[in-house]
Amino acid sequence: MPRGADVTGEELVQYFQKHGFSVVSQRWSHVTMRNARGQWTTIPIHNKPLWKWLLAAIFRQVGMNKGDFLK
Repeated sequence: MPRGADVTGEELVQYFQKHGFSVVSQRWSHVTMRNARGQWTTIPIHNKPLWKWLLAAIFRQVGMNKGDFLK
């Protein structure tokens, strides 16, 4: 299965922090983030790009547009 647009979990965490999310907890290689409206997601932090379907699912879970991130 093809990977996404070479987006790592660390890059995604930085993007979400710029858009109002904060790190709530980190266990092993997974970061849980939440925003002021109560939306939350868990992002895996590994040494390889995220799967395309996982990236889409994370954005869908928090109600954001993946296209804005990939620009």
